[in-house]
Amino acid sequence: MDHAYVENIAASLVREYLSRKSLRVTLQKMDEEMPRTDQSISNRPLLMKELHIEKIMKKNKEYEHPLKAMIEVIAKYLMERVSSVRGTTPAPPPESATDPVQEDHKPRHSRHKHTAGRNDVVFNAEHDNHMTSAGAIKQRITQGKLKS
Repeated sequence: MDHAYVENIAASLVREYLSRKSLRVTLQKMDEEMPRTDQSISNRPLLMKELHIEKIMKKNKEYEHPLKAMIEVIAKYLMERVSSVRGTTPAPPPESATDPVQEDHKPRHSRHKHTAGRNDVVFNAEHDNHMTSAGAIKQRITQGKLKS
C-alpha cells in the first residue's frame, strides 16, 4: 500500500473529526498547512468504505448516544478488540473526563490490567498505583510473586 495513499486517508479522517467536532478554525488551519488534493475524501460513506468500517459505524448508530467522529469509533473498536484478545477491559477515563452523554461508551469494569512494553508505565490493578516496569518487578519479588 502506497504511503501517500495512507497519508491521504489519514488526513481525510482527521478532517472528518475536526468537522464533526465543529473545530472550524483548526480545520481551516489544516487546509492551509496541508491543502486537500484530488485524492482527498470528503464524502463520509466513501471514507467509511475505504477504511472498511461500515459495520462498526452501523453498530455505533445503535447506541443511545453514538460517537460523532469516525476516528472515535475506530479508537473504541480497537480498544475493545485489544481488550477482548488480552482478556482485559479498557481503562476507565479519568474522573475529571467523565462525560454523561457518553455513558454508553464507558467500560463496565473499573479495573484494567495493562501489559506494557519496555520502560513503559505498568498499571498495577491490585494496588491502583503506577510504577515503572523495574519497580513492578521489584515489588512482585518482594511480595513473593516472582523468584529472584
